[in-house]
Amino acid sequence: MANHINFLLVVAAFGAYYYIQQSLQPTQKTVIVVGGGLAGASAAIEAHSEGSRVIILEKEKDLGGNSAKASSGINGVGSVAQKEKGVEDDVKKFVGDVVESGHGLADEQLVQILAEQSASAIQFLTSHGVNLDVLAQLGGHSSPRTHRPSPPKDKPPVNVGFAIMRALKEYIADLPEEEATVIKHAHVTQLLTDDKNGKKRVKGVVYKNQEGNDVEVKGDAVILTTGGYSFNTKMLEKFAPHVAHLSTTNGDFALGEGIDLAAPLSPSLRLMDQVQVHPTCFVDVNDLNSRRRFLAPEALRGSGGILLNHKGERFANELGLRDYVTKQIFQQQQEEEGPATAFLLLSEEAVEIFQRPNLKFYKFKKLVREFEGGVREFAEEFNLPVERVIESIVKYQKQKEEGQDEFGKKTFPASFNVDSPVHAMVITPCIHYTMGGLQISKNGEVLDSSLEPIKGLFAAGEVTGGVHGANRLAGNSLLECTVFGRLAGENASK
Repeated sequence: MANHINFLLVVAAFGAYYYIQQSLQPTQKTVIVVGGGLAGASAAIEAHSEGSRVIILEKEKDLGGNSAKASSGINGVGSVAQKEKGVEDDVKKFVGDVVESGHGLADEQLVQILAEQSASAIQFLTSHGVNLDVLAQLGGHSSPRTHRPSPPKDKPPVNVGFAIMRALKEYIADLPEEEATVIKHAHVTQLLTDDKNGKKRVKGVVYKNQEGNDVEVKGDAVILTTGGYSFNTKMLEKFAPHVAHLSTTNGDFALGEGIDLAAPLSPSLRLMDQVQVHPTCFVDVNDLNSRRRFLAPEALRGSGGILLNHKGERFANELGLRDYVTKQIFQQQQEEEGPATAFLLLSEEAVEIFQRPNLKFYKFKKLVREFEGGVREFAEEFNLPVERVIESIVKYQKQKEEGQDEFGKKTFPASFNVDSPVHAMVITPCIHYTMGGLQISKNGEVLDSSLEPIKGLFAAGEVTGGVHGANRLAGNSLLECTVFGRLAGENASK
């Protein structure tokens, strides 16, 4: 009898100990990610690694967004690729480049985080199987730090954004569904909040499913990764009317909905009037006034591409900041109606640097043409003054050998020969990226109009404002999504 009582006492004591231990353990958090581009995928993966249950709500039929279309690369300082190629670079130089590009409007605290975490971002992506072995020095950068994959030998080439999103989507898909749930065709329409001590806290969302029904999802934190507003004409006309008439590289899903979702909570908005017009977007000569255009990647100029106007003359440092090159192209406009256009030329050496397989898609779309007869054939095709074009190419080659031109260009990636084949394309500036959006803290929290964190609400990627200032450097979009997506995922899980 005594032994039986002792046994029951031991069982009771163990049960009490187990109950106390369990009560002391933090319960698993649920983190809701609104938007399935790179910022959203990075946030979800990081939140999951911190032990949270993750729910990704994507309004489109698949994850990816504009991230999957990114083509120039992702920046990183101190990466394996830089070390292997002997590139001298550091965080201070990178921060300086970003601040200079942003014309003094960038949030330097966020810029510091962006640069310091860039090597970790590259490592994060390569750990998921993304090859980032090619380096380029793009406009506004003081060192080669923009990474992209070399074309595979046995498969068709894909752009860097597609390669990244494919890898992260596969990783998320392999996670147990009870740990990571992806809901597509889920259009989030409202943030759910409660009121504690006079302060609103975000506790979930309402989304409209494919059948048009409203569905509530409760969680401990919400991360907005909904992208920018480059396709939202009304928002552009309100905040940036000077560019609202231009075409865009963005899909029709880029509507700035994260900003609208947060609006009832009186968030602080930053730099909403700062919209990046990319200098080189492809012009389909059969559809001059198209609303949407394919981006002519910065890497084309980073590989040695040069710009000519309709007089057959160079007019800019092709590796200058995006806003500078854009301004120079607009100044070349001759016609009062239609887009301002110029020509972008690649020599054979530039094609090899860009990597020939990467041109196949654009040639298939008839956006890039090859002229085996060289610049003379190109000039005749576009009714340009042949001798002036030849003179411009000869002058460029001489300046390359001297190491500087009249536009301040000091980096000349590729040589030109007037008799060698040349690839040519017609380009025009168009809306590419919105630098403005929700103001965030160093922890990724959305700030209210008093610059206090809105409890339970985080944001990352193009929906935020402040990282890039007035002008974004090529390669910083994918980097921002990765760095601040992971940061938001980590802090939302605390």
